[in-house]
Amino acid sequence: MKLLGEFRDQYLLTKAPGKSFFKWYYNNGPHAANHMEERDWLKPMVRVLLMPLVGISYLLARSSLATVTLLGCFLTLDALIFKGRRRRALGTMNFLWF
Repeated sequence: MKLLGEFRDQYLLTKAPGKSFFKWYYNNGPHAANHMEERDWLKPMVRVLLMPLVGISYLLARSSLATVTLLGCFLTLDALIFKGRRRRALGTMNFLWF
C-alpha cells in the first residue's frame, strides 16, 4: 500500500499526534491483527470501515492543498444545509436529534 505509506510519511509522522498514534498502533496493531485473523467474518467489516480513511489519504497525498481545502469547504457547506433541511422537516421533533 504505497498510498498509505505516503500519507503516513507526509502527514502523520510530521506531527506529534500522528507520531503518538503510530507509537500506539505499533504496540497494539499486532494484537488486533491476530484477533481478526481468527475471525474471518470481521475482515470485510474492517475493510469497509477503512475505505473512507483510504479515500482521505488519497486526497491528501495526491491532491494540492487548494483542492483539499475546497473539498472540505463544500462538504462543510453540504453538512450545514442538510442539517437545516432535516430540522425543518422534523418540525417540533428536532429536540430528539439535537
